[in-house]
Amino acid sequence: MRQSPQLQTIFHVLLSYAGFLLTNRILCPLLGRLPLPLGDWVTDLAAFLTAVLVFFGVYTLLGRQSEQKAIPRNDRRRCSVPMAIVHVGYGFFWLVFLMFLVLLVFPVEGDPVREELLPRLLTAVLVHPLLEEILFRRICQDRLLTLSEVRTETEIVEDGPAEPKEPVNTRAGMLFAVLTQALLFALVHTGGGGMLYGFGGGVVLGTLMLRTGRLWVPVVCHMLVNLRSMAYPYLPETLTYGLDFLWLAVGLACGVVFWIHRYRKAGEEKA
Repeated sequence: MRQSPQLQTIFHVLLSYAGFLLTNRILCPLLGRLPLPLGDWVTDLAAFLTAVLVFFGVYTLLGRQSEQKAIPRNDRRRCSVPMAIVHVGYGFFWLVFLMFLVLLVFPVEGDPVREELLPRLLTAVLVHPLLEEILFRRICQDRLLTLSEVRTETEIVEDGPAEPKEPVNTRAGMLFAVLTQALLFALVHTGGGGMLYGFGGGVVLGTLMLRTGRLWVPVVCHMLVNLRSMAYPYLPETLTYGLDFLWLAVGLACGVVFWIHRYRKAGEEKA
């Protein structure tokens, strides 16, 4: 029996994700047991990159079988660059605020762990944020958004026939796409605190992608929050408090600009 396009889309995302998750979870301990003088960051990076390749391989193969586009383009909501920068500041505010909330529920005992700084900066601040945003926000979320696309109206073109308007997504469909990819993103993390923060962070990053239509917005936010986590163990405690106050103040200012712009835009649409 032929599956519906909706079920094909869901299986397309879930099977690709399952290949990514299982590959990463299996390879990490296996590579760590090899009698090679490699640091933990090397084995983690090798397992992660292999898992990414598996994801793309499964995703491309299933896409060919279902005759779907390899990577959908849901950037119709693309906002201006200045507003995208405002979204970066506001999104980073929420990511830091969520981190504080998670630490209240799952406090970290003992001193922060200091790791090899430069290798970890390469992996946690550059490689992981870029590839994870491509996988979860650019591919998984955008693919799931195609489930809720509707075309309800046509627009009249001068000296030509009526043409269908660009498809739009229902609110329920957008909510489903954002929450689903956030759940998948959370399961990549370990521990109660990591999974909880992964889900909340996934919602924030997915919303940024949805509202701006620009992949670099969640990528930059992801990089900044990982940089914060990596750099703070090397900084004096008083400096970290000052930096957090600065981030939150800038984020709140961006939030004010965001809501003012949103209310003005809503008023213009009503007029």
